[in-house]
Amino acid sequence: MVDLNEKVTLNRVLNAALIIVLLELLIFGWWYFSRKSPRDWLAEYVPAKGQPRYLYSIYGGNGINFRRPSHTVVRDNKIFVADTNNGRIAVFNYTGRYLSEFGTAGRGKLVYPVSISFSDNKILVADVGTKKIHVYDIKGKFTGYFAEGLIIEPCSIFYRDKRFFVLDKGTMQVLVFDINGKKIRSFGGKGMAPGEFYYPYSIYVTDDNKVYVADSNNNRIQVFSSQGLLIQILTGHDLLGEGKYSVPRGIAFDGEGNLFTAEGLINSISITNREGSVTRRFRNAEPQNWNSRVNDTINLPTSVFIDNRGRLYVTEFGKSRVLVYEI
Repeated sequence: MVDLNEKVTLNRVLNAALIIVLLELLIFGWWYFSRKSPRDWLAEYVPAKGQPRYLYSIYGGNGINFRRPSHTVVRDNKIFVADTNNGRIAVFNYTGRYLSEFGTAGRGKLVYPVSISFSDNKILVADVGTKKIHVYDIKGKFTGYFAEGLIIEPCSIFYRDKRFFVLDKGTMQVLVFDINGKKIRSFGGKGMAPGEFYYPYSIYVTDDNKVYVADSNNNRIQVFSSQGLLIQILTGHDLLGEGKYSVPRGIAFDGEGNLFTAEGLINSISITNREGSVTRRFRNAEPQNWNSRVNDTINLPTSVFIDNRGRLYVTEFGKSRVLVYEI
């Protein structure tokens, strides 16, 4: 005789197995038709260890979309964006909501602003269109020009310890000024030799007064003392097998001393450790667009900025937006 209890149990097992097979077919069928492997899917929705987590994007404000923005900085929980081809500095709150803008009219009108720096209650903006550094008060009112007549074409400015470090694309030098605009020293020059630059893009000064210059067309980052002595050349030696730096542009440091670099040629953000080796690169931007089934990736990043809360801001020239991540 057949045990009815045993027969019912067997049917349940068979049904459960059938459900599992159907689920597997559905899941792997979706992966197949979307041309996405399980590994790719996990990489997109489960961030790799140490990879920044996407939060949101800013595309513009006041009814105007960004046009080729170049630089983003954060001060007092406000986000300032150099909206280059719109000739303005746009200001947003910490969640990305538009607040205001300045530099759009009158004396001190911006043409192609590319870099922003703060000094106490002043905002300094390097403009490659006017070839000057514009100075505004904290409310965005123009107050004058900085070091007028001493700079040919400022493309990046950084303030540290009562010193302004200006990257001058016109002379391909670093110019150092005191707080009143008096020139203290300069170093660099056009070329490919150590200590020289070939169309450098940005400058960053660390807490211990090391000067980092993204020497873009030489595909390297050069490190100097505040006196202009060459300390180190970083070429982007990596542990990933992807090659070295490819047109490094924006540079910034996180709280652990890792160097974040916007690489314009390969559309990625690289992370370099204290030993000078690239340990990670990431390219993911906004989450996947389900309609097109195409991964959204970073396109022509120009700058990176890390605020004191550990948020990373990637200014993107290609898609005219600012991507905000948590690191």
